[in-house]
Amino acid sequence: MKTVEVAVQRDHLQRLTQGGNPVTAIAELIWNGLDADADEVSVEFERNILGGLETILVVDNGHGMTDDEVEQGFGKLGGSWKRTAGRTKTEGRIVHGKDGKGRFRAFGLGHSVAWDSVAERNGVHERLVVTSNIDELGRFRIEDPRDVGDEETGTSVIVNQIREKLPEIDTNDFAEELAEEFALYLRKYPHVVILYGERKLDPSRFEVQVTDYALPEMDLDGEEVADVVVTVVEWRRQTTRSIYLCDADGFTITRVAPHIHAPGFHYTVYVKSHFLRKLEDENLLDLIELKPGPKQLLEVVKDQLRDHFRQRAAEKAREVVELWKEEEIYPYEGDPATPIERAERQVFDVVAINVASYVPRFDETDRASKQLSFRLLRQALEENPKTLRKILGDVLGLPKEKLDELARLLDRTSLTAVIAAAKEVADRLDFLRGLDILLFRPGTKEELLERSQLHRILASETWVFGEQFYLSVDDQSLTEVLRKHLDILRRETDETKANNIIEADLPEVLRGDGSRGIIDLMMSRRIPQPNERRREHLVIELKRPTQAINMSITTQVRRYLRAIAGDERFKHTNTEWNFWAISNRVTEEVAFEMEDKEAGLLKTYSDPLMRIYVRTWGEVLEECRARLTFFQNHQKYTADDESALTYLNQTHAKYLPDSLYDGSDNGTNEDDED
Repeated sequence: MKTVEVAVQRDHLQRLTQGGNPVTAIAELIWNGLDADADEVSVEFERNILGGLETILVVDNGHGMTDDEVEQGFGKLGGSWKRTAGRTKTEGRIVHGKDGKGRFRAFGLGHSVAWDSVAERNGVHERLVVTSNIDELGRFRIEDPRDVGDEETGTSVIVNQIREKLPEIDTNDFAEELAEEFALYLRKYPHVVILYGERKLDPSRFEVQVTDYALPEMDLDGEEVADVVVTVVEWRRQTTRSIYLCDADGFTITRVAPHIHAPGFHYTVYVKSHFLRKLEDENLLDLIELKPGPKQLLEVVKDQLRDHFRQRAAEKAREVVELWKEEEIYPYEGDPATPIERAERQVFDVVAINVASYVPRFDETDRASKQLSFRLLRQALEENPKTLRKILGDVLGLPKEKLDELARLLDRTSLTAVIAAAKEVADRLDFLRGLDILLFRPGTKEELLERSQLHRILASETWVFGEQFYLSVDDQSLTEVLRKHLDILRRETDETKANNIIEADLPEVLRGDGSRGIIDLMMSRRIPQPNERRREHLVIELKRPTQAINMSITTQVRRYLRAIAGDERFKHTNTEWNFWAISNRVTEEVAFEMEDKEAGLLKTYSDPLMRIYVRTWGEVLEECRARLTFFQNHQKYTADDESALTYLNQTHAKYLPDSLYDGSDNGTNEDDED
């Protein structure tokens, strides 16, 4: 008998045994068996006469541990042979562990742990037993090895004195979670068997579809990485949505939440690359969402996932329609001959799929009834709103007044237009609510950046500043402002001074100090008048929520204005220029300088007509909501945080700050969006 002790602080070892998912501890013990070239690993549970869990056994038929290996492996934390070997000793499989932490995680299951191992040394099979308990954490007693004849090699880990607060782990849910953990390994080594109680872990039983994507080569922190493979496994069961970050051979290093929106899908994602192993070896993997290169990789992966689930959603819809065609209940034949027919069919598919989803026991209805329902629905959508009114009244039980409103509306417009208009209003309400969260929620507003986030989001949502404008310039210099201005003149007039300017030779427009000014956004419109055409340019200067509009910022805007006013190419073109500086608040010094505080007007100039406005986001958002109030009241749609975050993730996910997800559920209800 001898004793070895781990030369590390006890509190560090205790952290390895506390908290976390017990599945992680069991998985570590299974991995130890697989790293010992086991073809079979079983997890068994022994209960007392009252049904309480008394013992957990993890048994493998690997090559076991010799006396020398035990002393080396149990005597220190880190520096495991696996770190340098990379592959198992006999079969050359890729190894999983490398830090020697797995044996300590066993104490997260029970207070007493024993390792009973048989190994071959010098042609002799020897057994030795290693024991320890939570009170002597870090100290292991090793019995002297003894000859056991031709007994098979392998190791049994026996966990006793089960922790009181340990959840019921002998369940299907735990077995299926383990199946996710070992999905890629079992796919790579199909001869390996893992038993959990009486259940054989077989991820393929729960898989709906497995899809691999080889990502294009990318530059990550100056290294050309060309071996990134993304495997998306879709499950039949509800699961915790996760992205497993793996080395090039598919062995899990850590996992992160995906934060993408994929309603109706239960999935696990495996990202494989040597780059991830390199990050782990450099202790940088925990910073994957902060470091530029790793963060870029994660964003590319998420973009691929969004594309994947958009395609899968479309496939699901097509699959349902194809099934209806096979059942001969689909009311259309052949392919649509015109764009109008195609649009009509798309509207029918949307309505019919929703009807099939919400009508109780629709799938159990006989074929003739389904066929009749679909024919009536098609006729109602295309020709007869009164028929649709009757169908909706009988099936959905809508009150008579609502059915009358719908019928009158469908008499005047197409259902496609109704759906499009309603969706646009709902999307805009969701965006306003989401923008409110980004700009005013503590934690998020501090992280929101001007150019890389707020600017990029608003560049595609310019309706916020007025329906009458169209985007002319996005994050461009004053010279580009002039170029776009002249383009507008060229399209709208025959003025020779605009037509004669050659863009290739266009001199730069500079501010008074000789520097180049960069405009965030410029929008333009033509103002109809009886005898002449007037143009209006709206120039937006965006500031992050934490940056108040102060005198320095108004001075910057004045410089832009002076550069334009001082350049003769902008003069005498019948154009108005309005400059808006926008942030969450305005300093008292700036407010004192305003010509009209109620209108937010700071200063007015002439020749050309120019105005500087100082606006707060509270004012801008309130004006937008006022414009949408009529539609909102009649549509009975109220945007909430969930719908707002869903819209932001679907439309602007790559520009959102990380703090937006703080506290979100990593499971099936994430905004992932999710």
